[in-house]
Amino acid sequence: MMQGSPESAEKRSQAEFREDSMVQVSIPKECAGHGNPKVTRFLIAGFDIPSLVAAMACLLVVVDAAVPQIEMLLLGGRLPLSNVVVKFTLLGCIIVGLYLHPRLTVTGFPITAWTTCVVYLAFETVYLAAVLHTPLIDIIQSYNGYYLMVLVGPAALVFRQAVPERLLIRYTAGLFAICAGIGILQHLLGEPLVTVESAEGIQVAVGTNFLGSFRAFGLCSTPQNFGLYCTVGGALGVALIRERFWTGISLTILAAIGCFVTLVRQWYLLFPCVCLYSAIMTFGKKPSRGLWEPLLFFAMGAGTLAYGVLSWAQDGNPDQHLANGGSLIERLVEWTYFGNMFLRSTLTEQLLGLGIVQNNNLAEHAEAPIDNLLLGIVLHIGIVGLVVFGFLLVKMWLYLRRESLLFRQPFITAVASEWAILWAAGIFYHGMLAPFGALFVLVILCSRSKIISTESFCLPQ
Repeated sequence: MMQGSPESAEKRSQAEFREDSMVQVSIPKECAGHGNPKVTRFLIAGFDIPSLVAAMACLLVVVDAAVPQIEMLLLGGRLPLSNVVVKFTLLGCIIVGLYLHPRLTVTGFPITAWTTCVVYLAFETVYLAAVLHTPLIDIIQSYNGYYLMVLVGPAALVFRQAVPERLLIRYTAGLFAICAGIGILQHLLGEPLVTVESAEGIQVAVGTNFLGSFRAFGLCSTPQNFGLYCTVGGALGVALIRERFWTGISLTILAAIGCFVTLVRQWYLLFPCVCLYSAIMTFGKKPSRGLWEPLLFFAMGAGTLAYGVLSWAQDGNPDQHLANGGSLIERLVEWTYFGNMFLRSTLTEQLLGLGIVQNNNLAEHAEAPIDNLLLGIVLHIGIVGLVVFGFLLVKMWLYLRRESLLFRQPFITAVASEWAILWAAGIFYHGMLAPFGALFVLVILCSRSKIISTESFCLPQ
C-alpha cells in the first residue's frame, strides 16, 4: 500500500482526534504526576473546569446582556460590575490553562497574521496617545470593544479541542431557546420584560418600537445583537438536520421566528444567506463549495443600499412600511459626514487613523454613530489597520471553512456559516467583532471526531 493513501491518512487522523473526548490536550511529562494517577486526574480536571467556563464566557459575549440581567436580578437592580467581567473571566481561564500547560500547538493557525495585528496595535497605541493625544483609558476601551475577542484566539489554543461538541451544541441551543422565548414574548406583549436600565442609570439593553411593534432583543443588549444570535441558531439548526432531523428543523424554525421579531431588516436579508451557506457546507459534495458565497452575500448587502435609496426617493413618507429606506438614508448621511472628515484629514491620519470610535463607554467622547465595519476600522486605526485586520479576518474565515470541510461537524459548520456573512453584516452593523471572535474561540475549544475526507480541498492558505 502506498504511504500517501487515503486509508493511511484516515488512520493517522483517527489516532490524532479522539471522538467526544473531554480533554484533548497532552499533559507534559513534567506535569504528569510522575506516574501518580491521582495527580494526573487532578491536572486533567484542571483543564475540564476552566475550558467549560471559557466556553460559557464566549457564549455570554454573544448574549451580551445576560450577565447584567442576572446581576441586577440578584442585587435589586444594582450593577456594580459591568459586562466586561465576562471577558476577564475568559482571560482568567486562559491564564490558568497556560499555567497548567504552557506549550501551545499553533499548527494550521494564521499565527503570522495575528502577530502582525498585535504589533500594529502596539504601534497604534503610541500614535494615538502621542500624536492624537487620546487618553489611555479610551485606547484600552476601544481595543476591548473592537479587537480583543478577535485577538484572543492564539491564547485559547491552550484549550484546543478540550470541550465536547455535544456540550457546545447543548449550551448554544439551550441558551438560544431561552433568549428566543423571551424575545418572542417581548414582541407579542410589547414590553421588554427585563430590566433595561440599572439603578445607577446604566443602559443595559435597548428596546424600541418600530412601526407600532416592539423590537425584540431577548437577553442581548440590542435587537441587532439578538438578530446575530438568531443567525447562529439558524445555521446550527440547518447543520444538525443531517444527524438530528427534527431537532435541526425545530431550531431553524425557532431561529427564523426570533429573527422576525427583531424587526431588523439586515437580518431579514442575512438569515436566509447564513442558512443557505450552512446547507451548502452540510449537504454539498464539491471540495470548492463555500468559497465564493461570501462575495455574493456582500453584493446583496450593497444592493440593499441601492434599493433603500430608490425606496426613499419614491416614497415621500419613509415611515409607512417595513420596506422603507429612511434608516438607510440616515446611515448614508452618517457615512458621508465621516467620509468627508476622513478625506479632509492628513495623509498620516488616513494611513494610521483618526482615533474615532463607536463606543458609548469612552471616558471623554460621545459615541460616534458609524454603523459600518470597514469605515469604523478606517476611522479608528487607518487604512493600514484595515488592511492588517482585514487580512486576519479573511484568514480566520478560511480556517473555519477548512475545518468545516475536513470534519463536517454541525457546530463548526454553523460558525463557519456565520463568518461567511461577516462582511455583508458589516455594511450596516459595526459592533460585531466581539461576538464573531467569541464564536471563533468556541471552534478552537470544540472537540474533533475524525477527518471525514482526505480528498484535495480548495483551501487557500
